[in-house]
Amino acid sequence: MDRDFGSEEHKDKARAWFEHLRDDLCAALEAIEDDVVGPNGSSEREPGRFERQAWQRPGEDGSKGGGDLTPVFPDDEETATFHRAFKHACDADYYPKFKKWCDEYFFLPHRNEPRGVGGIFYDNLNTDEWDRDFDFTKEVGKAFLGVYPKLARRAMDLPWIAAQKKAQLVKRGRYVEFNLLYDRGTTFGLKTGGNTEAILMSMPPEVAWP
Repeated sequence: MDRDFGSEEHKDKARAWFEHLRDDLCAALEAIEDDVVGPNGSSEREPGRFERQAWQRPGEDGSKGGGDLTPVFPDDEETATFHRAFKHACDADYYPKFKKWCDEYFFLPHRNEPRGVGGIFYDNLNTDEWDRDFDFTKEVGKAFLGVYPKLARRAMDLPWIAAQKKAQLVKRGRYVEFNLLYDRGTTFGLKTGGNTEAILMSMPPEVAWP
């Protein structure tokens, strides 16, 4: 049994791996920006780049503490591809359990609709085997890195019409509603002195409500 889940060694291993995953994801998405040649007006702009900003959560005593994107119009094939990637990362028990958790958590009760096409969701995973739990989390991260850029590249050069853009903005509005009304991570971060800009950075710059 490996019960020392809060050890500095574990924190260092997790931090190093997530920083590596972050860098790989940023590189993959920046490469997509470089390769866009579609007919849309945004294709004429300079490729976007991520900016990294170091931040540490202040401790209660004032000391430094710890700190540190889905297709809009997915078709059935894209949705199936997305789910297959995460099913492959899970074992037979985890996938149905975590898929159900995702479907229930990422749901807008006041709209009676899901926030998106789903996937998997879990937190506080603890089997008393830290390395096993961490290995699973790494597989989930690698699954996203493997599938999302591929889905984005399939559609990045396709033309779109005003009605599709409007639908995208409405869907982004649903994302805002979920994050501000229900998301535990958003609430926790804001209530515990987190970096407000980092917590809200996923908010879309443009949204619409019908």
